[in-house]
Amino acid sequence: MTYDNSRPRLAVGAVLGECFDLVRANWLYYALISVFLIGAPNFLLQVFQMQAKTLGHGGYQLGLWGLFLGFLGLVTLAQAMILVGALASEGDERLALSAMVRGGLKFALPLFALLVVGGLGVTLAALLLLVPAFVLATVWSVAIPAYFTEDISIRGALARSAALTKGSRWAIFGVLLCFSGIYLALCAVVGLVIGLVLALSSDTWTLETAAAVARMVMTPLSAPYQTCLSVAIYNGLRRSKESATSKSLLDAFN
Repeated sequence: MTYDNSRPRLAVGAVLGECFDLVRANWLYYALISVFLIGAPNFLLQVFQMQAKTLGHGGYQLGLWGLFLGFLGLVTLAQAMILVGALASEGDERLALSAMVRGGLKFALPLFALLVVGGLGVTLAALLLLVPAFVLATVWSVAIPAYFTEDISIRGALARSAALTKGSRWAIFGVLLCFSGIYLALCAVVGLVIGLVLALSSDTWTLETAAAVARMVMTPLSAPYQTCLSVAIYNGLRRSKESATSKSLLDAFN
């Protein structure tokens, strides 16, 4: 497929703005999804992990692995639900929470497979020094929304992402870099506040405890933004290269 490279290129500020708009449009549903499918399980996982390290019992270690696998499944389901909601948003038209749940259940397993394939590819490429990890991560950055929206296989989604990102990869890398900077800055602020609160309220707190509490806060808080960022990049690439409108994206879920 050939693309019209005369169209406006991807703009970093516009993509970040669309990401925030996508989250704001469905913030209540995303908050519920994040709290119940990511925040609460993550809290249990962190508490159980601290107990396992303290007691060192084999049963706790086995239970920790079980909790981790369960948490991974719930996070994948939450990401699938948020992706469906973000991709199907158009103007004031929004999917109902029940539709997000149905879409999430339908796409959770393929999403997990795509995450595993993409993650293994990036890891192997980095270990074998074939391609720097950040380069391949940029090339495949819109494989997930492409798979959700278009009738293609996992391999086709990776190839489709490579084709869409061609010519815009520096801009995409800039988006990812800016987002990572914002996220790390917020993590530092949250960690500092939590550390100060723990230091003032308890004499037995540790840096590990503060870090665990910060993860409990930041993981569900950042999940909708991380998920919607790939959707915003995908939407921007399709608009700039194919003149795809939000209506054509919405039609994929109707």
